[in-house]
Amino acid sequence: MPRAFLAAISVFIRVAIPLTALAPSVRSAETVAEIEQQAERAAQFFELGKYPDAERAYRALIPSADRILGATHAETLSSRHNLALVLQGQCRYADAEREFRAVLAVRERTLGADAAETLTTRHNLATLLHAKGRYADAERELRAILPVLQRTLGPEHAHTIKARHNLALALAAQGKFSDAIREDRAVVAIRQRTLGPEHADTLNTRAALANVLDDTGKHAAAEKEHRAILAIRENTCGPEHPVVFQSCYDLALCLAAQQKFADALCYSQRAETGFEKTHGPQHLYARRALSARERIEAANVAEIHEGPKPWWAPVAKVAEQPKKWWATAGRLAEKPKHWWSSAVDFATRKKPAP
Repeated sequence: MPRAFLAAISVFIRVAIPLTALAPSVRSAETVAEIEQQAERAAQFFELGKYPDAERAYRALIPSADRILGATHAETLSSRHNLALVLQGQCRYADAEREFRAVLAVRERTLGADAAETLTTRHNLATLLHAKGRYADAERELRAILPVLQRTLGPEHAHTIKARHNLALALAAQGKFSDAIREDRAVVAIRQRTLGPEHADTLNTRAALANVLDDTGKHAAAEKEHRAILAIRENTCGPEHPVVFQSCYDLALCLAAQQKFADALCYSQRAETGFEKTHGPQHLYARRALSARERIEAANVAEIHEGPKPWWAPVAKVAEQPKKWWATAGRLAEKPKHWWSSAVDFATRKKPAP
């Protein structure tokens, strides 16, 4: 699907470590505190988008958790689950899928297919499949877990709504625009009512809806929405936040589709510079922003010297474009707070009862 980078993450997990789960020889507060501190440190790196640091922290933590708590303990599995998210954030999809499937197998065996943790891993596996371009598989997985989430958590629970949001992305990635728009509008309505119109999760779905509107030729409406979202994100997250760069990228493509190349070039340059600064020039996001900027720049020069002429393919041919230059991994989906699209709700870390 044109435009965005990665259909990604749904739920990042933090769990408590019950004292009763530890062996008697390691039931000290110091041991518990050390594991908790390592998990918190790794989570902080992840939230900030510092993937190499987060990966190192999780790889240091997991052997200790495995040895002290056991391979099937909640903290061990959560750390492995979150390592998979970190790997996915670095576009190392094969490694991430392997880790997700390993965690899923253990959770299904020990907790059951309908357990919240199991559903979380299935959800994130679905978004990974989307990131790999396996949109039909992602849709199938999301449709399988949605009824369970609705039954066990409720139709307006955050995790249920996340699944609906990601389902809309999968639908749009397959060109099922009417279904995607219907799903996006439903999610936006729920999030506006329950979270507020400027909440990060609400903005995330508003941006997804704007992208679909843009893909279906409703460029003016999409531009208006992208500008509104960008202004809110700049105000709430700061001008150097990666989610702001994503908005710049989306807006640049929308402007270019209307042959507003000068404005599009400004926003594409900002996206490219921002992603290079935050992720490095070789990261997938930075490389795709570079590709978009080069295309827009060439079109802008051509317009100056030769006058306006078509640039992107007509709307009817949009589905063919990803193979040529646009991103193939689908749109930005549910991602962690404070640096991506802030759609993740961290599970509350509850302290053990005294």
